[in-house]
Order: sequence, then C-alpha cells, then structure tokens
Amino acid sequence: MPVRLVVLKCPKCGHTIEDKTSSMLFWCNDCSTLHTRDEHGIHIMHYEIAPIMKAYGALTPFYMPFWKILVDVRIFGEKNVGAFLHTLFSGDQKMEGTFYMYMPAVDFPNPNHWKDWAYALTMSPPKFPSRKDFGGFARMCANIDLYDAQKLADFLVLNFEAEKPGTLQSIAYTLQVKDIDVVFIPFIDTGGGNLAPLI
Repeated sequence: MPVRLVVLKCPKCGHTIEDKTSSMLFWCNDCSTLHTRDEHGIHIMHYEIAPIMKAYGALTPFYMPFWKILVDVRIFGEKNVGAFLHTLFSGDQKMEGTFYMYMPAVDFPNPNHWKDWAYALTMSPPKFPSRKDFGGFARMCANIDLYDAQKLADFLVLNFEAEKPGTLQSIAYTLQVKDIDVVFIPFIDTGGGNLAPLI
C-alpha cells in the first residue's frame, strides 16, 4: 500500500510541507519550524535534535521524537514513598519540585519498552549539543499527540512510583504540566526490535 501524504503550509514561512499523514509533528525544510496541529489549533514547538555521537557501522540511524515535559509535582501525603519519587527528590524534605519527563511520541509494539525508555530518560536526562537538522536521516512518525502526552505524564508518575522497588502504600500528590518541548534522539535497530541510542 503506498504511503499517503498530506500537504500543509508552514505556519511560520508559508512553505509547503509534505509529510506522512500518520505523523503528528510537521517539519518545515525551508525554515526549520516544527509544529503540531489538532482541534485546538496550530502549535509551534520548541525542539532539540541530538547529534549522532556513537558509531553505527552498516546500520542506518533514524530519529525518534520524545515529548520533553516539565512537570511540577507536590506530595501532600504519602505512606512510605516509593523509589521513583524518592530518587528524584533525594535530599528534599518537602518532596516537591519540578523536573523533566521524557516520553516517546511513538507507540511501541511492546508497551513495556515504551515505559522503559520513558523511565530511563526521565531518570537520566540526555545531555548533548543540539544540531540544526536531521542530517538526511529519517524521522519516526509521532502518533502520540500533545494533549495525550500531558495526560500520560500523570499516569507515568504513578505507574513508575508503584512499579519500581520501594515500599509505597499510599500517596496524595498533584502534578501540573508547566511546559512541553520535543527532543529528537538518534537510534539504530540492532535486531529483534531492540533499539540502541546513538548519544
């Protein structure tokens, strides 16, 4: 089946954008503007593109989009806090503050792999000098939209807290999304659906 394309106009420069209809993030090759659109309107997104920092041999790199979500979490009551928040707030007796959550903007065939990458990057945020483009490499289609990502942030905090080793019995907290950006990270598929980041 041939890939269907949708033709859009860049909201910044008016350049024609041809992109896969399954993607929820649109990149302008003319002015390098990234935007998403939904029933709420058009949203120009701030983004970072990680450079390829590891050798990849004969394999072909590709870029995976991640939502980078700044959240403010405040814990009002807990009975033996679990390992996730304990680690994030180590040394903070108030158990509150802001941090970035990283969430793949693509679905994985195995949902556990999706959660594993979200957890790994949230606990160890990547650091890199951002580049200006994708160097000719393909981008995966984003199929988790801006608003679903914000809803999933709350789900992931509770899920991580309950699943990771700890002694959580109960918790009362609030989570507020303060900001949301996009990060593109280069990967290779090493076989069997196993992905390796190139940063």
